[in-house]
Amino acid sequence: MRKANLMLILTAILVISGCAKVVTVKDTFGDLFTVSVNLRGNISIDEKYYLILSEDSNFQVPEEAHEFEEPYLISWSELLEEEKTYLLNRFSTWTGYIVVDSKDIYRVQGPFTTTEEAKASQEKRVYITRAGDFNNLSFDFRIVDIFGSGLSLGESVYFDIITTTLEADDIRHLADRLTPGGNYIRNEKNAIVSGSDEASSVEPSLDILDWVVSIQ
Repeated sequence: MRKANLMLILTAILVISGCAKVVTVKDTFGDLFTVSVNLRGNISIDEKYYLILSEDSNFQVPEEAHEFEEPYLISWSELLEEEKTYLLNRFSTWTGYIVVDSKDIYRVQGPFTTTEEAKASQEKRVYITRAGDFNNLSFDFRIVDIFGSGLSLGESVYFDIITTTLEADDIRHLADRLTPGGNYIRNEKNAIVSGSDEASSVEPSLDILDWVVSIQ
């Protein structure tokens, strides 16, 4: 009987010890979005460079025949209704963007679903840093500053890197972008994606050669 009681006590101790184990779950959320882009020529103070960001796998940008400008700089009052619809249908798929304007780098958080929001997006512009004088464009920003707290672990961030130039018609047009499109990165710490782009006939300062995007 004494032996049986001893066995019961030992069993109880083992059960209690097992229940007391603590499992530590490693936090794999990313916090910092980093970008590095190599151009064929040096970054130009006269051109604009964009990183478009979205949670929508079907996000769109204005095609080459249309004006490619920051939403707040579009002359909305001068556009036909179908032109407004065309641009807003594309801007509304953006969660936000980073723009390099006169070598100053800014982040802008959306949404841009109406002309009023598009016009007001200048107020959302936040200065990040200054671009260098060479052919490498590098910067980083906190993911929450574009996506807020709504981006879950493991979800994808869709993006495109675009260069634009001011043409003779005084309208800014798309010059180069990532090929192929539909690039994305998983929202996980230490995630990294990269790619290369063939040289094109655009100016060297607008020609994307290769790129790396990571989440740290």
